[in-house]
Amino acid sequence: MLRNSEGRMIFAFSESCGRVTSLQAEARALCRGLQMCGLLGYAPTIVEGDSKVLIDAIQWYGSVPKAMLPVIHHIHQVSVAGISHQHIYREGNAVADVLASYGCDSNGFSLFLSFQSLPKSLRGLYNVDRLGAGSFRFFRRPHRAS
Repeated sequence: MLRNSEGRMIFAFSESCGRVTSLQAEARALCRGLQMCGLLGYAPTIVEGDSKVLIDAIQWYGSVPKAMLPVIHHIHQVSVAGISHQHIYREGNAVADVLASYGCDSNGFSLFLSFQSLPKSLRGLYNVDRLGAGSFRFFRRPHRAS
């Protein structure tokens, strides 16, 4: 989902990826999103993703899985200069997760150009996220023996 500086949706998309790993699906989605930005005349300045492995790979931190090199190079080709890539926790990326699930359940590509065109199951979550309502991450405390 591409948003403006106020968090409002500019466009969103979902796409079926077939049988790929989650890392491959995230990388393909990022690449497709950057391509869509270029086609629609937008130059994103910040990319957020909940895959630390992918964000690190894009920034050439650590080792990049060999199978991912072609898509990482393609991401760099379609990226604009000065773009920033930031890792966020999964709880902060819930809208993208729902779009990914929607894509997995469909057999094609869906482009959403307005709030009203979003799947109904996503509208409430988008509004909560846009308004900056927090999400919680819970950790189970280890049981201490007495």
